[in-house]
Amino acid sequence: MVTFDIIRIIITIILTFCLTLDYPLAFNTLIKDTLGTEATEGLSAGSPWLDTDLTENLTVNSPEDPREDFHLYAGRELALKKKYVEGYSVWNNYADASNTIDERAMKLLEDDSLEGKEAELVQDMYDILLDWEDRDEVGFKDLKKLTDPVLEAKSLAALTDYLMTEDALIFLVNFISLSVDSAYTDSTHYAVFVDPEALLLEDSAEYKKRTEYGDMTASYNEKMFLYYAKRLGMDKKTAKKMLDEAYSLEEKLADHLPSNEVMLRDDYVERANNPMTFGELEGLTGNFPLADLIEVQHLKYDGVYLVSEPDYLKYLNEIYIEDNLEAIRSIVYIHALLDLGKYTDREASDFELDTNNECYETSYWYTEEEKAYDDLSDMLSEPLQRVYVQKYGSAEDKKKMEELCEGVIDTYREMLSDNSWASRDSIDYAIKKLDAIGIYALYPESWTDYSGLSLDGCTLYEAMRDISIFKAGIDEEKPGREVDRERWAAEQNTLECNASYSPQNNCIYINLGMMQEPFYSRDMDTEELYASIAGFWVGHEISHSFDSNGTRYDAEGNLKNWWKEEDRKIFDSKVDKLDAYLDTIVPFEGYHVTGKSIDTEMLADITGLQCALKMAEKEKNFDYDAFFRKYASLNLEISYYSQELATLQQDSHPLGYLRTNVSVQQFDEFYETYDVKEGDNMYLAPENRVSVW
Repeated sequence: MVTFDIIRIIITIILTFCLTLDYPLAFNTLIKDTLGTEATEGLSAGSPWLDTDLTENLTVNSPEDPREDFHLYAGRELALKKKYVEGYSVWNNYADASNTIDERAMKLLEDDSLEGKEAELVQDMYDILLDWEDRDEVGFKDLKKLTDPVLEAKSLAALTDYLMTEDALIFLVNFISLSVDSAYTDSTHYAVFVDPEALLLEDSAEYKKRTEYGDMTASYNEKMFLYYAKRLGMDKKTAKKMLDEAYSLEEKLADHLPSNEVMLRDDYVERANNPMTFGELEGLTGNFPLADLIEVQHLKYDGVYLVSEPDYLKYLNEIYIEDNLEAIRSIVYIHALLDLGKYTDREASDFELDTNNECYETSYWYTEEEKAYDDLSDMLSEPLQRVYVQKYGSAEDKKKMEELCEGVIDTYREMLSDNSWASRDSIDYAIKKLDAIGIYALYPESWTDYSGLSLDGCTLYEAMRDISIFKAGIDEEKPGREVDRERWAAEQNTLECNASYSPQNNCIYINLGMMQEPFYSRDMDTEELYASIAGFWVGHEISHSFDSNGTRYDAEGNLKNWWKEEDRKIFDSKVDKLDAYLDTIVPFEGYHVTGKSIDTEMLADITGLQCALKMAEKEKNFDYDAFFRKYASLNLEISYYSQELATLQQDSHPLGYLRTNVSVQQFDEFYETYDVKEGDNMYLAPENRVSVW
């Protein structure tokens, strides 16, 4: 009997041929004729639109009407091609643009003609990651050497002493994460941040009420830990007991941690801003060795420590006792294996990929070179960026992007000046803040000096350790010192297809990675340029300066409210109006959108589009159809269910189809262009539309 899987393989082969000839309609007919109507019907209900970002919901029968579902109308043909592309857990335009960057960068990693310290480092690390002969020979030896002392610790004091050693500080969790960044209320100087370590289930809410995504994560954790533990000689019964102990203690810790939903709220930063002195931290943690952790990591100084969750710290001090030794040991050990096991040998790496696909119901795959490149990007991001910029950085594109940013800022100045609901004082300060926004486009002019790092002759474990030590040495020098805002590549990877706004620096970053089709080209039409740069990218990011979060920071980037109370109330009422609408949306059966989790990014989409449309008013014969189609195409995404669920529940950004449909619904130009009227699915009554600026 010919199985469905065999038919799918045959179709994939035919697909490759059809897409090469660009015969999507013929291919769609072939699929329907071969698999039958049942195989092409959507699987999940949604309201007011079907979530066609989900691969199983996008079919040859999906409607094409801008008045019913504009996102689908504008992107259906391309999405039908992309939904069958193998190897992606999520496909979107970011993925295509990133692939262009990745392919170029990977060629540089094999270019023996490159010179300079950064080229030497990234090529050495790339070779180490790809040296499977050495990795297979080492296998789990380094991981066993690192983690055996955790199992062998007979007392909490012995375990604590081991956690203070150099390698343990680098690779093992110790319940607290120490980092260095610009201070909330003094953004010009560095401070030390004291935060909880991540939980096994990622979200504290999962320990109270397990979600479908939480079940996927738990399944992945169990399968991977049991596999790694077995490779290290542990029997299944003991490994399962450790999992039970770890989850039991983390459940108690979760009671003292905010959920991801809470942390996505705009006012969370005020909750997390709890400055303490070193002495106050010592007094807060008698059992838990926080002061020792700070000193051994060379982060003790006379300034403030910003503690995001004091209640967690107090409770951690209560439970860090001898009676909980086994559970504490289990948490440390399990996290270590889950974090580091995939960096051992080929078998473990392959098993991790297969397990991830099984548990999260995806079909992601990569070549060994692609996996090595991804790991390298995480470990030596800044040197890799510098090597790429030296080859592909364009001063012309950099200047062009800076000019485009200035044009968007000028339009925002008009929008703010025309505002009718905020007080004059608030508008005047908003314009002052706008004028102070820093523009960091494509690549920095100042880079970190990596001349003190060498990876010559290192194993993978040794290289990872030496890189961590080098970076820690840089951070040790920062607390209390002035922030160098020009050296931004360490925090903002410009090779990623992205852009961002930093409220603490009051600046926008426009990455080199987004300077690819379909987001940018030098010969773009005005409509495409405005939809992409003015609306989707720069206009979106600048709006964050004046959204629910950005308005909590002043022009210098300090956490300081500059709004009058009555202005804040009006603004909040507009956000509440948007939230109420978003809360009615059902992406797929059983799940509603949570407006408060995504309203900041949704408003940025809406306001960025508003900015682009205002710029369009000044253009003769502006093609609004081309503009809106381009905007929708940028949001196009094809996702597996688990990834869509993760975005819905764990991300501050709306789902892709909502970023199109909800945004365009707010503007008269959309209704006029497509003759959308009351009764149409894309229609939103004027009194329900949201416009902030």
